[in-house]
Amino acid sequence: MAGSSAVLSDSSLLSRLDRAFFVAESWLALISGITIFLLVLLAVVNVLGRWFFSLPVSGYIDWVEQFMAIFAFLASPTVSDWADISVWISW
Repeated sequence: MAGSSAVLSDSSLLSRLDRAFFVAESWLALISGITIFLLVLLAVVNVLGRWFFSLPVSGYIDWVEQFMAIFAFLASPTVSDWADISVWISW
């Protein structure tokens, strides 16, 4: 995130909403990033647990599925700002 907004900063309703959504989007991106870090940490613990103790993380696949759902939906507003995403359907 660049930290600046394309909308002028004045006291209009649109400008206030833009600043509020920017703050919310920043928090969602932070939570999403923490979730990805926890997913990587869980994978490391699972691999090391299998190698050294023959004791994998119980329910590892279920945890991965939940983490992926969390960061996929929380990061979607941030990702949609980075690029112009378009879908072409050809018949």
